Amino acid sequence: MKTIKFLAAAGLAAAFGASQASAWSGDIIKCNPTPGKQIRVSFSGLSCQDTKNKLSLKTSVDEGNSIDGCVANTAEAPFDAWANGKWTKVPSAVAGTITQADIKIKGASFGSCDLTGSDVSAGANGTGEVKFMNNAGEKVTTSKFFGTVAGSAADPLNPTATAAGLVTKGFGLGGDIEILAGFSIVDPDNGPIVQCSAGATCSDPNDPADPLNVTPATVLDIQTTAASYLLLSLGEDDPNDPNDYDALP
Repeated sequence: MKTIKFLAAAGLAAAFGASQASAWSGDIIKCNPTPGKQIRVSFSGLSCQDTKNKLSLKTSVDEGNSIDGCVANTAEAPFDAWANGKWTKVPSAVAGTITQADIKIKGASFGSCDLTGSDVSAGANGTGEVKFMNNAGEKVTTSKFFGTVAGSAADPLNPTATAAGLVTKGFGLGGDIEILAGFSIVDPDNGPIVQCSAGATCSDPNDPADPLNVTPATVLDIQTTAASYLLLSLGEDDPNDPNDYDALP
């Protein structure tokens, strides 16, 4: 009897593994936004010292900074099969109306105004929501995710801001959300963080008289560039891609 149970369990595991291996994978929705859309990231206060910090950002149709250029992959993604099976409520014809998206992210980090980080800083993590909409700004579907938010000044002339996470609720459950934007090093509002990351301030993080310790930075204005995108994908497992949250070990 134990042998029969073992063989049955092994058969079930093999069947499950095979079904996952042959499951559909690919891009579901991708947005290539118009360059120049301004998005403000707000902080509770980034100083020279590594401290806990809250951050938030959002886009909206009313503010004119929604992410446009969105196209659903109706040619390949099985929208109708998913809708007919009640996994989603978005058949192919409805998915084809998606043209733009709004983003909301709230999170927290442990770090300073220096985007390059330190030996004690921790990356920003939080929850987010992407609301996919049609031309009229009406909601088509929503994806909620948990992930990381990061800024990079690896290329000092072209710094970037990224968000990447795992869809935990809504459309594309279990898939990846990736968002890439840039920010201007000459924008006056970005000056405190840009200068801090370049090592031009905070020579002594514990100096209470340092300008950023007196008045911490509270904003970073990011913007869409020619390289910016928003991507919702499913099952493209790449363990070497740090943004591939659904990758299997």
